[in-house]
Amino acid sequence: MRKLRKPGESEQAGRAAVVVPDGTLSGSGIAAAIRRELLKDFNLYAVVQLPPGTFSPYAETARTNILFFDSASSTDTIWYYQVLPPNGRKQCSKNNPLSEEDFRPVKDCWLGKKESPHSWFVSKSELDPIACELLRRNPKIAASTSDINIETVVKRAAQTVQRALSNLLELEKSLLIDDATPRPLGELLRRSQRTCVLDDSKEYKQLTIQYHYRGVKLRGTLKGAQISTKRQFSVSAGQMVLSRIDARYGALGFVPTELAGAVITGDFWAFDVNTAEVLPAYLDLFFGLPIFATLCERASRGTTRRQRLEPDLFTSIAIPWIPLDQQQIIIDKVGIAAGVAKLLEDVSKEVRGLPMELVNQSFGFAWIEENIERMYISGADHVAK
Repeated sequence: MRKLRKPGESEQAGRAAVVVPDGTLSGSGIAAAIRRELLKDFNLYAVVQLPPGTFSPYAETARTNILFFDSASSTDTIWYYQVLPPNGRKQCSKNNPLSEEDFRPVKDCWLGKKESPHSWFVSKSELDPIACELLRRNPKIAASTSDINIETVVKRAAQTVQRALSNLLELEKSLLIDDATPRPLGELLRRSQRTCVLDDSKEYKQLTIQYHYRGVKLRGTLKGAQISTKRQFSVSAGQMVLSRIDARYGALGFVPTELAGAVITGDFWAFDVNTAEVLPAYLDLFFGLPIFATLCERASRGTTRRQRLEPDLFTSIAIPWIPLDQQQIIIDKVGIAAGVAKLLEDVSKEVRGLPMELVNQSFGFAWIEENIERMYISGADHVAK
């Protein structure tokens, strides 16, 4: 603040945008003194409230704000804007960050400082002259927050938990496989080697196989002229593909429909599944186990950094084989377990905000809003009294 010079006759006012946590806008002591100086000696014309977790992973739950001010005059009216978390989430995260698109509504309202469902004005005259509390709730959504019907949420959560419990009890029946037979992969998979000589003028899809069995994705699309290795192999939808080098890290999976016709080099293998003996979804479950990555590591040979899967050793790996109808039962039960996990995750999200909602509704939002200044007593207030 002290670096911003007051404008002289020929000088322009200095201006700044500063990111601060909520505590700076509401704390007592030094924080309050800074706010008093800011409002008196500078023109605080905008406060943009960022959602929790904006700076994840460094401050995963912290709420932050951007203060916009200049040295042209003292503060008169402050324009507030509340930025919402992306994708309907409650907060941002490392995997769900704010994007430039999330700031587009702010830009649309910025010129002329328009009011909207997420922007409002606060006059300096509304602020306590000593506390200068700048942390403000959006008045346009505060009232609607209390419309949550706690009884409905509790009943719905109870019904969901009961449904999840019923599904869990169903899983207790016949979970163990007692009569499984070890079958080598060589009997269940057949190597596919459809040679493809690349044409410089055509485009080809290239795939990538993610570590830890996280799927087969599109790596990119290139012209044949941009690919140095001309002799490659094409794959079909539903085939199992793996990386000879990284299979021991879980780099294997099934080709999705959109990657049919993609090309791979000799360091990748493609296999057709013998569906008369095994269901692809059953293989999918077994391949996802950490033990399978360990088996692939044992079937690899070579130097530490360039170990590659050996064909004979890989096809000799045996998995627990059961008839197709029993394979389907296992697949269905895993689906039920995944459904239970999703149900419990959804109900957890719904009831997570109930404790604070109970507090808010016990007092009433109107009372809190009307008495917000009386609820704040700073060290300066004690001195004044």
